[in-house]
Amino acid sequence: CAHERLFDDHYTVFHDPALRDAPADRADFEAAEHVAVLYEDGRRLEIDRFLAERGLRRRIAVQVPDLSGVAPFIRGTARLATLPSRAAVHLMRGLAATPVPLPCPPMPMHMVWHRRWDADPLHAWLRDGLRAVALE
Repeated sequence: CAHERLFDDHYTVFHDPALRDAPADRADFEAAEHVAVLYEDGRRLEIDRFLAERGLRRRIAVQVPDLSGVAPFIRGTARLATLPSRAAVHLMRGLAATPVPLPCPPMPMHMVWHRRWDADPLHAWLRDGLRAVALE
């Protein structure tokens, strides 16, 4: 496979500001109920591994199979979701976003493709388009 780093993102905590404030500290973050992503193949977001390695135990109240399913389980509740910040643009629109109340690593975002498509003009056009969007 070929890949190219497009940009770095960071994790953000999303919540419904009508029902709760942003988590003030690690203890508040741990005490809250969380919505987590558990993909069909059993993978989780990298933040879950990162937090577990540091001994942080979140109370997972709801698990959804992809990012698009998170917002309905946050709206109208006091739950939190820790997701890439770019989710605020569309998926988590209307919810409050705040920094994670503990240091987290950056999230490198890559474009990945099979090498057989390197010279394909249509694929090259698509990769150029993704680079342009990533620069915005």
